[in-house]
Formats: sequence, C-alpha cells, structure tokens
Amino acid sequence: MRQYLTRTICIFSLILMGCQHSPINFTESQPPNTPKLTQLANAPVLQPLSSSVNETPSQKLTSIRLSSRFTSHHWTTNQSTVNKSTVNQSAVNKRETDQETTNDQSLNSIYFIGVSPHSALESPDVLIEAFSQRRAQLANQQQSAELIACYDSIRFRASLHSMAITMQCSANLSQMQKVIMDFWQNESFNNINLETVQRNLKLNKHIGAFTGSEIDQVFRQQLLGADHPYNLNINNQELINELVKTNRLQQLHIATRDKLQWHLFTRTSKENNDSFTENKNDWPLWLIQDSANVSSEPNQDLTAANNPASSVETTPTIYIIDAPDTVQTQVRIGFVTNNNTIGCKTISPLLGRGYSGRLFYDLREVRGLTYGVYGRCIDAPLSQYLFFYGSTALENSGAFLQGILDHTKLLTEQKVSQAEIDSVATYLIGRRLLSLDTTFGHESDYIRHVLAGKTAKQAQEQINAISQLTPEQLLQLSIETFSSQPTIVLRGDADKMTQDIRDKLPNWQIKPISAN
Repeated sequence: MRQYLTRTICIFSLILMGCQHSPINFTESQPPNTPKLTQLANAPVLQPLSSSVNETPSQKLTSIRLSSRFTSHHWTTNQSTVNKSTVNQSAVNKRETDQETTNDQSLNSIYFIGVSPHSALESPDVLIEAFSQRRAQLANQQQSAELIACYDSIRFRASLHSMAITMQCSANLSQMQKVIMDFWQNESFNNINLETVQRNLKLNKHIGAFTGSEIDQVFRQQLLGADHPYNLNINNQELINELVKTNRLQQLHIATRDKLQWHLFTRTSKENNDSFTENKNDWPLWLIQDSANVSSEPNQDLTAANNPASSVETTPTIYIIDAPDTVQTQVRIGFVTNNNTIGCKTISPLLGRGYSGRLFYDLREVRGLTYGVYGRCIDAPLSQYLFFYGSTALENSGAFLQGILDHTKLLTEQKVSQAEIDSVATYLIGRRLLSLDTTFGHESDYIRHVLAGKTAKQAQEQINAISQLTPEQLLQLSIETFSSQPTIVLRGDADKMTQDIRDKLPNWQIKPISAN
C-alpha cells in the first residue's frame, strides 16, 4: 500500500511539474517603421472647410433666446429636397434599405442639452443611471404605442461639461417636449428604485476592469492630478453608497439643473413652427427664470496646478496596475500639451488614427503587436492633453510600449513629408464632414463650439490651418508637444512583464499603483 501511495505521489508530482508555465519569450524591440505615402493620380481633393458646412439645402435653423440661460432652436426641413435626396441615395446604395434608419427624416426629433462651459459637472454618471431608471419607470406606465416608441428612442448623453437627452419618434413636438422636460422636474426622482441605481453603478465599477475605464481613471489621475475636477467629479463612491439613505441624489439633480445653460433643438419634416414659441408660459419656470448659479467666468486650464508631473521629475516613471494572470497588457501614454491646440490636433491623427496612422501601420501592420493602437487629442474646457492607447499580448508588453515612445521621439527628430501632412488634413476635413452627417451631428457640433468658446468659423479655420502646415512647422510643434515627460500607466501581470520593460526602458523606474 505504501509503495502504491509513493508511486501515486511521484506520478502527480511529475504531472504538476509538466504543468508549470514555460518561460515567456518576450518580443524584441525594433526601430520605428513609417509609411511611404504617394499622391494617387486623379484622386479627388477635399476643399477647405467653409461656413457652408453648417447649412444644407434641406434645412434651416431658427433660434430664439428665451432667457439668459435658455435658447430654443428649430430646424425646418424642406420635404421636397429630402425626398429627392432619399431617392438619389437609394440608387447609390441599396443595401441601406435593409438597415435600421437612425436619422429618419419622417420622424420628429428633440435634442435637449444643458452645458456648463466654465466648470465641471458633479457626478454626471450617477445622474445618467438615475435617468435610465426614470425612463424605464415612465415607459412601463404608458398605454399609447406611439409614446412607448418615444420612450424607447430616448438616449442620454453626458460629459463633465454637458448633459443631453435625445428623442426621435412620430409624436407631435409638444408631447415630446413634455416627456423630455419631465426628467428635470423637481419630483422626477422621487419614486425611482434607488437600490437598482446604486447596484448598477457599483457593477459598472467592476465592469470597468475589462472595458478599460479602470485604467483610464488611474491614468487621468496621474496625468491631470488627483485634485483635478475631471477626477473628483466622477465615480464618487461616497455618494453612491449614500444614495438609498439620503436625499443627495435629489439635491444633485436640482443643483445640476439650475447650474446649466440650456439649448433645445427641435426638428420636424412638417412645415410648421408649433413647437417654436416665444410664449414663456409654455416652458417650465426653472427653465425660463434667470439663475444666479450659471457661471460666466472664463475657462481656466487647471492641469498645470494639479498635475504632479508638472513639477520637475528626476526619473521618468511607469505605473503598473497589477492584474495577475491576465494575458493582455493595457497601455496609456499621455502628454499635457499646454494649449498647443494645433500640435495636439495634428499629431493625434498623424500617429494615432486607425488604419492609416503611423502607430497602426507599424505596430499592427508591420510588427503585429496589437489589434489596434490609437491617439486622441482631448481639448476640454479645463484641460488639454494628447494620449495614445491600446492593448497587446503579455509577451509584447515592452516592445509595444517602447514602439509608441519611439514614434513620439521620432517626430521631434525628423521632418514629416508634406504628403503625410496632407493626408492628415484630408482625414480631419473628412471626419468633420462625416460627423455632421450623423444623427444630431449639427447639434453636437454647435454645442462643441459653445463649450470651446469658439464660433463654427473659428473651428473650421483651425482645421484649414493644419492643411497649410509645412514639415518645418510640424517639427517645431512636435518638439513643443512632447517637451514634457509622458505619463504612462499599464495594466497587466506585473510579475511577468516588469523585467522585460526594465530591459527595454532601463532609464525608467517602475511603480505599482492601485486602481481603488
């Protein structure tokens, strides 16, 4: 019996030894590869943007300022023009008839948005979840199929400077406006299920570990500073924990409403202006009366005051959120750009646009280190920064990270070809034109200008200025943009990838950081 047990133990020991992880073969670094762009013969050339992009033959916008904090805008649609356009589009692309229509010109639509250009909103994530519960509650109370469809079409959109509610349905605009306004009435949250709101918000935090929001939050804290409003005003666990026990949600709801400047965009294919009225009796008192809470102070970039990286750093640092046994590494690399708007908005697509940016070309197409790597320029009222993000397999961690850093360094050492600059300008012009052709595209564009303190013409001139850049000018902009130390946050198996990163970036120190 003893021999049998001994033999069994030996067999299991051999099995366990065989199951041990084999050594990881980490990918070697390579110098950056850049695409070679050539101008195609007879290729169409996009013309510079003009103010006409905000005007179309099929619609006309009329605006009325009803109070110091509320402006009503109404699109009147030319039905004959819309019909002709629809016929032409169907002939060009018949497959669209099999797809769900998201911008049906036969439906009435509302875009109701409050903006706070000069200060960040408190806990918009909590309000959006409460609105979702309120929508479900109201939809279940409806008997009319038409109004049920209206509630189904409602979407909530939020940022740290705005909160919007959109709706598209066949009900008349006066009914739709009543539905939209209900979400902001004093008693709106009185009977919603606060336990469900609380549970969903806590669940969102756990989901964030997989979607990337967890690393994004830690990254913003390191880049902008823990005390920056963009970090203080979301994911407020204290508020979430107290939702059921206190009336803080109701207080937050009313305080936010009274702080915002409001815009209502309505659109109908019918030739009438029933919804577009100057009669103040048709609107809620809270919307019409002037509010002392609406801020008119100029924007102030708070990043420099709160960013720990703004002080002199002797040793560059890579922060790692340890996620044991994960097979992928998430990467975030950011630069505070100190109001270098042209540089930020040019370099972001040059390096980070999908499929045609330098990073995508090199790190995916040439080296196969990732499925996608991207860049964004965040030009927000209280901060401006450029960042790059993507995920890679564990064995590629060091090579992927070094590859991104090498490309940022290369832009400060070598001039970019004029053909590549032209391709960036074409991309930006095309992206803007396409964004205007989406559902609520014109409305969203209008609000972006309000938040940025720019007119549509100024925004267009900025894109046109990029198209006029020379290689020498872009080199100087790159040197200015990348003059500060980058903020780097990774999420992955720290034990397995740390040595590889040290080998490839020996001048960087590595520090663990918590996501909680």
